Amino acid sequence: MALQALTLAVIATGALLVQPAYAAVTSFYVDPVNGRDGNSGTSAEAAVKTIQRAQEKVRAVNSAMSGDIVVNLRGGIYALTTPINFTTEDSGSNGHSVIYRAYGTETPVVTSGKTITGWTAADNGQYKAPLAELNLRQMYVNGVRGTRARYPDIGSNFQLQSSDLEKRVLRVLGTQVDDWENFSQVEMVLQLQWAENFLRLKSYTNANGLASVSIQDREADILFKRPYPRLSNGAPLHFENAHEFLTEPGEFYVDTVEKVVYYLPRAGENMSTAIVQAPTLETLFRIKGTDLDNPLHNLNFSGITFTQTTWMEATKHGLLNGQGGNYNLSADTNNNQYVDRPPAGVYVAYADAVSFTGNTFTQMGATALDVHRGVHNSTVTGNVVHDTAGNGIMVGKFSDPTVEFHTVYNPPISPEGEDVREVVAGITVTNNLINRVAQDYLGTAGINAGFIKDTTINHNDISDGAWAGISLGWGW
Repeated sequence: MALQALTLAVIATGALLVQPAYAAVTSFYVDPVNGRDGNSGTSAEAAVKTIQRAQEKVRAVNSAMSGDIVVNLRGGIYALTTPINFTTEDSGSNGHSVIYRAYGTETPVVTSGKTITGWTAADNGQYKAPLAELNLRQMYVNGVRGTRARYPDIGSNFQLQSSDLEKRVLRVLGTQVDDWENFSQVEMVLQLQWAENFLRLKSYTNANGLASVSIQDREADILFKRPYPRLSNGAPLHFENAHEFLTEPGEFYVDTVEKVVYYLPRAGENMSTAIVQAPTLETLFRIKGTDLDNPLHNLNFSGITFTQTTWMEATKHGLLNGQGGNYNLSADTNNNQYVDRPPAGVYVAYADAVSFTGNTFTQMGATALDVHRGVHNSTVTGNVVHDTAGNGIMVGKFSDPTVEFHTVYNPPISPEGEDVREVVAGITVTNNLINRVAQDYLGTAGINAGFIKDTTINHNDISDGAWAGISLGWGW
């Protein structure tokens, strides 16, 4: 499969670290193909089927460890319908670690991808398939990312002609807007300096060769008040997600009224045999201790492929990037801005001595890996991060949703009384191969670090991003 090929290719170049040999007192085995959750899990022949079942077995024996516990994940697909939550109960004890790792050279793939079936021929060489309640912003055909139908096509943009803050309209050339089917589903993607904006359309009028475009109120309440990034004439823009835009092979269009996805196949793609998948979960692994006094600790992950997560914020509410993927909740004309943080395929908080070594994160709908708050003395080493919609790796706090985002973070002084242990400290992010980040959310980075302490970020190979390789700091 495509993900295995990517991982093997990277291993061949020496970009991944060789997995260390762990001496373990206790081993468990998980096999998504031949395992059964009724098995003991204590040998490859008696493997359990799910990671969740292995987790239960670890929790039964990890309170008084005399050596590491290793959970060996056999190759295959671990399909999730809900995130797996690792809590303080999953910690190592007595200085030993609980280790979830690939078995030998096999490739365990943890995914929320759902296969889309029932493709039938439609007009103009297109195919369509029912979605039921599924909605999506990313779709992969035989492992290859599709393109949301857009106008103009990739390689070109329109330009903003002018804007009217009082009337709350954006003006483009009159020939560039039409009465597209399901007009309110169409988004204007407007690029302003360092930040992209997904603006759901509301209506438009034509006069004197210009179209005055109104956007949905939630986006308008931010865009026409926020002074930065500047709303400047000449800013590049394009439109996404109208059936009329579906003109190039590899493009797809989601009709949420009809609950159907349309796709125009690339050369060589046969929709009767193609494997078409869309992600369903924002987060695959949520690794979070109880609180600062009861952190999760001594938990390691190695050799696992994490793939196919989603994020539907722009579809539901529009999306305006404040900076670095931290998206606006509100703004005013005095440049007071409040933001929230994008989700991550693997999320970490309130944790000590956690490590990620030699994993692959790919086809992520927002951030790949987020080391957020209250995390200490942990490592992110020798991983591959490839093809993410947003940031590759996020480290540390930026701004909590209730704190104005220019506020310097310096606990316990600011915010007053906050526990200094909230600060992410003692993190090492090194020898990671990161490329093709910011595929959808252009103002995001390979490594995006906010307020951190005693942290080392070095020897990372970062390429093919839209905004920043490494962004460090926040609060201005």
